[in-house]
Amino acid sequence: MSDTNNVFSPRPKIAIIGGGISGLSAAWHAQKQGFDVELFEAQNRLGGVLGTIHWEGRLIEGAADNFATMDDEAIRWCRELGLDQQFIPPEKDHRRAMVLFRGRPIPIPGGFSLVQPTRIWPIITTPILSWFGKLRLLSEYFVPKRDSKEDESLQDFACRRLGKETFVRLVEPIVGGIFTADPQKLSMQATLPQFVEMEREHGGLIKGWFAQRRKNRKNPKTAGSRGAIEQQASGARYAQFLAPKSGMSWWIEEIAKQLTATKIHLNAKVQSLKRNREQSEAGSVGRWSVELRTGEVKSFDAVVIATPSKTAGDLLHPSFADVGELIGRFRAASSAVAVMILRKQDIAKMAWCFGIVVPAIENRKVLAISFTSLKYPGRVQEDEILVRLFLGGAMHPDLLKLSHEQLIEVASEELREIIGWEGKAVWSDVIRWESAMPQYDVGHLQQVELIEKLLEAHDPTIRLAGATYRGVGVPQCIRSGRRAIEALQVTLQPK
Repeated sequence: MSDTNNVFSPRPKIAIIGGGISGLSAAWHAQKQGFDVELFEAQNRLGGVLGTIHWEGRLIEGAADNFATMDDEAIRWCRELGLDQQFIPPEKDHRRAMVLFRGRPIPIPGGFSLVQPTRIWPIITTPILSWFGKLRLLSEYFVPKRDSKEDESLQDFACRRLGKETFVRLVEPIVGGIFTADPQKLSMQATLPQFVEMEREHGGLIKGWFAQRRKNRKNPKTAGSRGAIEQQASGARYAQFLAPKSGMSWWIEEIAKQLTATKIHLNAKVQSLKRNREQSEAGSVGRWSVELRTGEVKSFDAVVIATPSKTAGDLLHPSFADVGELIGRFRAASSAVAVMILRKQDIAKMAWCFGIVVPAIENRKVLAISFTSLKYPGRVQEDEILVRLFLGGAMHPDLLKLSHEQLIEVASEELREIIGWEGKAVWSDVIRWESAMPQYDVGHLQQVELIEKLLEAHDPTIRLAGATYRGVGVPQCIRSGRRAIEALQVTLQPK
């Protein structure tokens, strides 16, 4: 049972474990509330997976290179930080995505957004689908809605509503690639809840599109809304993304500069987390003891764990074995990003677009190819193209066993066959992310809700944040840090 009736200090001490974007958000919001904050990061830098490589005037991102503004959590925080003017949208030229079809990059049909068709003519004219596949897709209008409220996989949802061909050729590469996940296991409720709700409210995806159009006609102010934007989308909704002009590492450094009331500890791996129930009730020390790898022990009134699931589970298990075990069940996929700078003159059949997604049916080793310098000019020289190839994930884990040199050769072969590249890279590197992408399996949100209820019952002075729980995107991670602090504020400073 919870025992939170003890008297806390006027400025409760909060430990933030993890210095990725979730932990930084938690630290910033905690110091804003006047808490005494210390942040512990096991690595020698902040930012987690977010980071920028600088090479001879080039700017190369190792993971996410932008964030979505359709969910306004990240851009609102940037405004509060006073940094929003330093973010730029993608270039208007080449603002489209392609999908590999029989070895050739073909534009994703205009208006096809994740799993929703919003324009008929591009569907009719695309060579990606057969006439049977097109008719099956357009007949989605007549598919009855699902009565069950139980979660289902991306594959089950897409095949049921759109047909297998559309799933295989469009949905699987577009959505599965975003989450580097197995579409047979990927939860709809956890990843694309807006489309689940659309089916429940309107009876289907095309019907939901018509409903949005009627709403836009009645209220012209909604013309720039999510629904209106998605009607014009080709794959990713590029108009609704922003990137820091000087790179993700710059953004992390600017956030850190504003953590003036936070003690930041780098190379500070937390070895264990112990609950000091008896001492805290006596008021002599904090409720939690944080032991570092060096053997140093610090006391805190509350803790936010903003780490990957394995670390969070290990830290919680000694105090709350049930919670630690549940968190330990969450899976995470590993991936690698092969980054290459190519000369434009060495590319025979360049796909002038922001990126290419690759369906599993194409039997290739690459999941997706991003032409980053076409999205954000100035990151390499004018006669060069910065290319990032995504490898591994849940569907190709064996690729991660390859060496650095072997992965570069795999990436080179893919580029030779897909875009006709012949030449030598100006620069190349491989960035590995071990167990860095949480896998939102069917039933994920129900598992998260159970964990949160158990923690609340055990002791509400400990909270969780990060990509493991309610969204892998930058805005969702920032929100998780903010909400963790808001929950602690209620617990530590009751009115």
